[in-house]
Amino acid sequence: MKIFLNNELISIENLVEEATGADVVDILELELDKKGISMMSIQIDGKIYSPDNRLELEVLQVRQIEEIRVVALSPSEIVQEAVSDAPEAFQYIQGLSDQVVSNLRIGKNKEAMEQFIGLIEGLSWLSTMLQNLGVGFAGKMVENKLEESRQRIFARFIEQMGVLSVVQKNQDWVGVADILEYEFPDIFRESRELFSNLENLLQ
Repeated sequence: MKIFLNNELISIENLVEEATGADVVDILELELDKKGISMMSIQIDGKIYSPDNRLELEVLQVRQIEEIRVVALSPSEIVQEAVSDAPEAFQYIQGLSDQVVSNLRIGKNKEAMEQFIGLIEGLSWLSTMLQNLGVGFAGKMVENKLEESRQRIFARFIEQMGVLSVVQKNQDWVGVADILEYEFPDIFRESRELFSNLENLLQ
């Protein structure tokens, strides 16, 4: 069995013959933790598995595996990759926001609230990204005066999330629609611009 970490051949010692794919993942994750990097994906004999899917990995016997390929990234690389993928994420979040507003305006509150759950997940992603941009771009953000933009956008984002939470708890659906329609588009636009500027710094 051959094991590749980020396309480099590595070896694992003391693997017993009865070991499973899950055992390999456990051993690799311990080693990766020591290096401060995280496993993002694992490919076993050409099939991609989630490192978290223990049920699938436990039925794979090491003695039957020919090749394992692991992709692992540092926290900085994870943030940078997420910034590169951000345009699709923003399109999804903006689309959901528009659907929630549209349904609330015509009284389809049940449909709107189902979509609102997905929107909150998207907004949580944006919150996490805005908080952690420094992990991937700390020096470059200061050099290019983007840290000030990040702080300003994040402050406004937190403010509007607070207002959104209050009106949603009060079941003020007109208020929810107004905030999503009139406040968040600017936050999305400015965040997109910030992320685009950061991505340009990687090139």
